[in-house]
Amino acid sequence: MQLFFHRVDLRLNHTFTIAHDSRDVQPTLIVELREDTYRVLVKLPQRVIMVLQSMA
Repeated sequence: MQLFFHRVDLRLNHTFTIAHDSRDVQPTLIVELREDTYRVLVKLPQRVIMVLQSMA
């Protein structure tokens, strides 16, 4: 079994704006799990990335 992490910046079609922030890109982490001929991809949201970075 193999585990891979892919960091990807997803470009948004429209600028996302809230009271204190605007963004055109959403940082995303793709986790890939491979076993023989099987492959699973999971997209993790920004909040999970922030938690993982705080644990490092």
